[in-house]
Amino acid sequence: MNEISIEKYINFDKNARYYIETEALASMGIINGVGNDLFDPDGLLTREQAAVILYRTAKKKKKE
Repeated sequence: MNEISIEKYINFDKNARYYIETEALASMGIINGVGNDLFDPDGLLTREQAAVILYRTAKKKKKE
C-alpha cells in the first residue's frame, strides 16, 4: 500500500478535530480516500471498510 498524505484530498478540512489522527493513518497507508481526490470524512464506516482497516493495521504491526 502506498503511503499518502491526507492533504491530497480536496474535501478534507485541515481544521477538523480528527485531522492529525487521519493524517497519521493515511501516511501509514492504513486508510485512503473514496476516489476522485475525495475522502468523505463525514461518511459512515462500513463493515467492509472496518475490516480493511483492521487487516492493514495488523499487517503493519506484523512487519514491526
